[in-house]
Amino acid sequence: TFEPGAWVNLKNDAVQDISYQGIKDCFENGNELLGKYDSGLGSVHDPDEYLSAATDEADLEKRRADVLGAYKALSELRDAGKVASIGVGAKDITAIDWISDHVKLDWAMFACSITPYSHDDVAKRLLKKLGAQGVDVINSAVFNGGFLTGGSFFDYREVKPETDPELFAWRDKFNAICKEFGVLPAAVCVQFSFLFPEIKSVALATSKPARVASNLELANAVIPQGVWDKLQAEGLINLNPPKPVLPKIMFGTASLGNLYAEPPYEEKKAVIEAVIKSAGDGVAVLDSAGKYGAGLALEVIGKCLEELNVPPEKVLISNKLAWKRIPLAEGA
Repeated sequence: TFEPGAWVNLKNDAVQDISYQGIKDCFENGNELLGKYDSGLGSVHDPDEYLSAATDEADLEKRRADVLGAYKALSELRDAGKVASIGVGAKDITAIDWISDHVKLDWAMFACSITPYSHDDVAKRLLKKLGAQGVDVINSAVFNGGFLTGGSFFDYREVKPETDPELFAWRDKFNAICKEFGVLPAAVCVQFSFLFPEIKSVALATSKPARVASNLELANAVIPQGVWDKLQAEGLINLNPPKPVLPKIMFGTASLGNLYAEPPYEEKKAVIEAVIKSAGDGVAVLDSAGKYGAGLALEVIGKCLEELNVPPEKVLISNKLAWKRIPLAEGA
């Protein structure tokens, strides 16, 4: 079959078809198999694996075109009311990042990227980006392949204390804190997702009937704030905001403070607007200081951004500190 050793006692085979027509065919095929029921959520399965299989740059470009064609088909299904929403799921979240730049998604599913052990700044920045786009995030593989709850596999690979001592040391400390507060490690893993407002749902496996009820208990568990505080204090988790990624160009704003000349306000506003537009889908960075025109530059930045209706997440302001505004002395 298509994945020997993975699926047991199959009577059929399967073939991957990521393309415009392929996705439409897969959609129809899936609904035929569902009988009188239809699928309401649509996505491309593991586009990250499809893209990573590229043999060279030309093949990668072809595969990217295939993925975008697949999402064109999904968008048409959504527009026609045949699916309620479309999304993407991937273990490699850089694929989600790329697709979100080209497709209007409704949701995205992370795997192994937001867990108590794994939640780097790249993942947290992508959460912020998707949230700003109005994309809901579904979190999956919240136990890092079962390792965080006692398993011997971490993110789909087998690990041992001799080969990965740091992983086991982390888990021992994690379990000790959970025991101290009387909470289940599994509940902490599930509830960790909801510390991030962009995450709306957690996908949990349901291989046995009893798991349905236990999964609901994990979803409704209440974790004392002290657990998060201690995990943070011990360096096991990092709930600090992600560090911003600086662009190649930061735009200075001394002229907005009337350095050597007084440009008209509308010209200053046009400068700010041009800077914001230059960032495209990214974040514009303005470099300023309280010294620039005794705070005038900062004042102009704030006013212009508000008048231009720029979302706060679309701009990063660098403020060099050491000078503060005071009233101008009489006669100065």
